Amino acid sequence: MPIHPSIRVWLDTQTTFTTQCEWAPEAARRSFAFDISLEGASGLLDDVYRIEIPSPGGHLSLVHYPAPRQSATNGLVWFEDTGFLSGPSRMSPTLSRLVEASGWSVTVVETRGYPDHAYPSAHRDAEASVRWILENRAELDINGHVAVGGEGTGGLLAAFAASRLDATSGSRPVAQVLICPLLDALMSSASYESYHSGHGLARCGLRRCLDWYLPDDLDRTDARVSPFWASDLSGQLRSFVAVAEFDILRDEAEAYIRFLEDEGRDVTAKVYDGMIHGFLRLGALVSDSDTLVADITRFLNESDSD
Repeated sequence: MPIHPSIRVWLDTQTTFTTQCEWAPEAARRSFAFDISLEGASGLLDDVYRIEIPSPGGHLSLVHYPAPRQSATNGLVWFEDTGFLSGPSRMSPTLSRLVEASGWSVTVVETRGYPDHAYPSAHRDAEASVRWILENRAELDINGHVAVGGEGTGGLLAAFAASRLDATSGSRPVAQVLICPLLDALMSSASYESYHSGHGLARCGLRRCLDWYLPDDLDRTDARVSPFWASDLSGQLRSFVAVAEFDILRDEAEAYIRFLEDEGRDVTAKVYDGMIHGFLRLGALVSDSDTLVADITRFLNESDSD
């Protein structure tokens, strides 16, 4: 099917997407964020607060969306799609709706990024923040499970943190939620050509972000930046992977899903027809955003009951 007509109309008005090959870091960061009005109705934003936690690179800022009071509170640690660029997180109506729907709290990690910091700063922040939350969950009123999740480049950070804690920690997340994740820093799959422009996030825009963040001498098939190329995925957590039909990241996500299935891992996956990268945050344009929130909720609640 074609791109959803409401998204097509919106894309045709967005000059920032037509200039990705010339992006400066500031313009790129704004483009990844989208306009908050596109997210749709908000919910529990009045109770959102920030806290600072220690990390190897200094203090990290967390933005915490507390869950409604109940006997057991689970927590989802969330990494936004920033393109590995620095900048503060803003309060998200989409995440507030996820909190309302799921009953899980959501904690957004403000990872460091370009131009102030390069690889592996964001990766270190991801691991350190998840480890801290697992060890100090009571400070966030979490007394149940912890899961990790993220969108785009944040999906990569979530998968990295999960794999590190799986290998090195007795306490680990119960599941991972990956929304249109970046999984191949080599950008080698066919969807980079199929949807290289005119579909939101473009090949040249993502390449600029990766070139800014990753050093020239880093092997981009390294599993830390490309789970797509990992030789062993047997230790991966129970996973939910959402794929947008018209996303340059589509093929690597679908390949990753097959790899997980071949390794016998528990994976729930869905392709959202007519959608583009970032559609989770387009709730004012398409109902598929709420559908995705409902699908994440179902997955989290199933993870809680296992």
